[in-house]
Amino acid sequence: MAVTGLDDTIKWYDEHAEQYAEAGASYFELNHINSFAELLSPGAKVLDTGCRAGSDSVFLKESWPQCNWS
Repeated sequence: MAVTGLDDTIKWYDEHAEQYAEAGASYFELNHINSFAELLSPGAKVLDTGCRAGSDSVFLKESWPQCNWS
């Protein structure tokens, strides 16, 4: 399928979300996330934009609850 615009992009992700998330899970590396999170102050705000299927945000929120995750 040739993607020609935003609607096609949204449609592709809607149709392939599970496959995309599973493929991204094989690249999940915790060392860089922990290194980043250790630099944060309690109550720090973090914005996760366009980071795969959101797996980093889920891990951060569960492992570092002292921060505000968006």
